[in-house]
Amino acid sequence: EGCRTASKEEAEIISEIIIDAIESGLAPAEIGVVTPFRRQARLVKRRLRRHPRLPSGAAADIVADTVERFQGQERELVILSLTTSDTDFLERIADFYFQEERWNVAVTRARSKVVIVGSPAIRKFAPLDSELIDQVALIRSLLNSAERVSE
Repeated sequence: EGCRTASKEEAEIISEIIIDAIESGLAPAEIGVVTPFRRQARLVKRRLRRHPRLPSGAAADIVADTVERFQGQERELVILSLTTSDTDFLERIADFYFQEERWNVAVTRARSKVVIVGSPAIRKFAPLDSELIDQVALIRSLLNSAERVSE
Protein backbone atom coordinates (compact mmCIF):
# COMPACT_ATOMS: atom_id res chain seq x y z
CA GLU A 1 0.00 0.00 0.00
CA GLY A 2 1.00 3.61 -0.50
CA CYS A 3 3.18 3.00 -3.59
CA ARG A 4 3.33 5.63 -6.27
CA THR A 5 5.96 5.18 -8.99
CA ALA A 6 7.81 2.19 -7.54
CA SER A 7 6.86 -0.89 -5.55
CA LYS A 8 9.54 -3.05 -3.96
CA GLU A 9 6.98 -5.76 -3.26
CA GLU A 10 5.93 -5.93 -6.92
CA ALA A 11 9.56 -5.93 -8.05
CA GLU A 12 10.25 -8.89 -5.79
CA ILE A 13 7.18 -10.80 -7.02
CA ILE A 14 8.12 -10.06 -10.63
CA SER A 15 11.68 -11.27 -10.12
CA GLU A 16 10.36 -14.57 -8.69
CA ILE A 17 7.99 -15.01 -11.65
CA ILE A 18 10.91 -14.41 -14.01
CA ILE A 19 13.15 -16.88 -12.19
CA ASP A 20 10.40 -19.51 -12.32
CA ALA A 21 9.90 -18.90 -16.05
CA ILE A 22 13.62 -19.22 -16.79
CA GLU A 23 13.93 -22.34 -14.64
CA SER A 24 11.00 -23.77 -16.63
CA GLY A 25 12.92 -23.28 -19.88
CA LEU A 26 11.94 -19.82 -21.14
CA ALA A 27 14.87 -17.83 -22.53
CA PRO A 28 15.51 -14.54 -20.68
CA ALA A 29 15.33 -12.66 -24.00
CA GLU A 30 11.70 -13.82 -24.32
CA ILE A 31 10.65 -12.06 -21.09
CA GLY A 32 9.56 -8.46 -20.80
CA VAL A 33 8.32 -6.29 -17.97
CA VAL A 34 6.10 -3.33 -18.79
CA THR A 35 5.30 -0.59 -16.29
CA PRO A 36 3.96 2.95 -16.47
CA PHE A 37 6.98 4.31 -14.57
CA ARG A 38 10.73 4.41 -15.30
CA ARG A 39 11.45 4.19 -11.58
CA GLN A 40 9.68 0.82 -11.36
CA ALA A 41 11.48 -0.47 -14.45
CA ARG A 42 14.83 0.45 -12.88
CA LEU A 43 13.84 -1.21 -9.60
CA VAL A 44 12.90 -4.45 -11.39
CA LYS A 45 16.20 -4.48 -13.32
CA ARG A 46 18.14 -3.85 -10.10
CA ARG A 47 16.34 -6.74 -8.33
CA LEU A 48 17.08 -9.05 -11.25
CA ARG A 49 20.79 -8.16 -11.35
CA ARG A 50 21.06 -8.98 -7.63
CA HIS A 51 18.96 -12.14 -7.64
CA PRO A 52 21.09 -15.14 -6.60
CA ARG A 53 19.11 -17.65 -8.69
CA LEU A 54 19.25 -15.70 -11.95
CA PRO A 55 21.84 -17.09 -14.37
CA SER A 56 24.83 -14.84 -14.99
CA GLY A 57 24.12 -12.26 -17.69
CA ALA A 58 20.41 -13.12 -17.90
CA ALA A 59 19.29 -9.78 -16.44
CA ALA A 60 20.75 -7.96 -19.44
CA ASP A 61 18.53 -10.01 -21.79
CA ILE A 62 15.29 -9.19 -19.97
CA VAL A 63 13.58 -6.00 -21.06
CA ALA A 64 12.02 -3.95 -18.26
CA ASP A 65 10.74 -0.60 -19.43
CA THR A 66 7.86 1.82 -19.75
CA VAL A 67 4.89 1.26 -22.02
CA GLU A 68 6.18 3.88 -24.45
CA ARG A 69 9.59 2.25 -24.80
CA PHE A 70 8.12 -1.24 -25.09
CA GLN A 71 5.84 -0.27 -27.96
CA GLY A 72 6.59 -2.27 -31.11
CA GLN A 73 8.30 -5.10 -29.21
CA GLU A 74 6.96 -8.55 -28.38
CA ARG A 75 7.99 -11.27 -25.95
CA GLU A 76 6.62 -14.70 -25.14
CA LEU A 77 5.98 -13.61 -21.54
CA VAL A 78 5.08 -10.06 -20.61
CA ILE A 79 4.65 -9.04 -17.00
CA LEU A 80 2.68 -5.86 -16.45
CA SER A 81 3.61 -4.10 -13.23
CA LEU A 82 0.79 -1.77 -12.20
CA THR A 83 3.02 -0.29 -9.45
CA THR A 84 0.62 2.30 -8.00
CA SER A 85 -1.48 1.57 -4.91
CA ASP A 86 -1.86 5.10 -3.51
CA THR A 87 -5.38 6.14 -4.55
CA ASP A 88 -4.76 9.87 -3.93
CA PHE A 89 -1.76 9.73 -6.26
CA LEU A 90 -3.76 7.66 -8.72
CA GLU A 91 -6.47 10.32 -8.80
CA ARG A 92 -3.87 12.95 -9.72
CA ILE A 93 -2.39 10.87 -12.57
CA ALA A 94 -5.57 9.12 -13.73
CA ASP A 95 -5.55 10.72 -17.20
CA PHE A 96 -2.08 9.29 -17.79
CA TYR A 97 -2.50 5.99 -15.96
CA PHE A 98 -5.85 4.88 -17.39
CA GLN A 99 -5.20 5.95 -20.98
CA GLU A 100 -6.65 3.12 -23.07
CA GLU A 101 -3.89 3.19 -25.68
CA ARG A 102 -1.23 2.66 -23.02
CA TRP A 103 -3.06 -0.35 -21.58
CA ASN A 104 -3.61 -1.73 -25.08
CA VAL A 105 0.13 -1.62 -25.77
CA ALA A 106 0.91 -3.14 -22.38
CA VAL A 107 -1.33 -6.18 -22.70
CA THR A 108 -0.82 -6.91 -26.40
CA ARG A 109 2.98 -7.30 -26.35
CA ALA A 110 2.88 -10.93 -25.22
CA ARG A 111 2.90 -13.77 -27.72
CA SER A 112 1.90 -16.40 -25.15
CA LYS A 113 1.16 -15.03 -21.69
CA VAL A 114 0.51 -11.79 -19.84
CA VAL A 115 0.91 -11.70 -16.08
CA ILE A 116 -0.45 -8.63 -14.32
CA VAL A 117 1.06 -7.79 -10.93
CA GLY A 118 -0.59 -5.07 -8.91
CA SER A 119 -2.50 -3.86 -5.94
CA PRO A 120 -6.24 -4.52 -5.54
CA ALA A 121 -6.52 -0.74 -5.16
CA ILE A 122 -6.47 -0.40 -8.96
CA ARG A 123 -9.59 -2.55 -9.36
CA LYS A 124 -11.37 -0.65 -6.60
CA PHE A 125 -10.40 2.85 -7.81
CA ALA A 126 -13.36 5.17 -8.48
CA PRO A 127 -12.32 8.37 -10.26
CA LEU A 128 -13.73 11.71 -9.20
CA ASP A 129 -13.47 13.00 -12.78
CA SER A 130 -16.62 11.88 -14.61
CA GLU A 131 -14.76 11.89 -17.94
CA LEU A 132 -12.58 9.02 -16.69
CA ILE A 133 -15.38 6.72 -15.56
CA ASP A 134 -15.58 4.80 -18.86
CA GLN A 135 -11.79 4.42 -19.14
CA VAL A 136 -11.48 3.15 -15.58
CA ALA A 137 -14.44 0.79 -16.09
CA LEU A 138 -12.76 -0.70 -19.16
CA ILE A 139 -9.51 -1.31 -17.27
CA ARG A 140 -11.44 -2.69 -14.29
CA SER A 141 -13.22 -5.16 -16.60
CA LEU A 142 -9.84 -6.35 -17.90
CA LEU A 143 -8.50 -6.81 -14.37
CA ASN A 144 -11.69 -8.45 -13.14
CA SER A 145 -11.60 -10.95 -16.01
CA ALA A 146 -8.03 -11.97 -15.21
CA GLU A 147 -7.46 -15.06 -13.12
CA ARG A 148 -6.39 -13.94 -9.65
CA VAL A 149 -3.62 -15.93 -8.06
CA SER A 150 -3.51 -14.08 -4.73
CA GLU A 151 -4.62 -10.84 -3.16
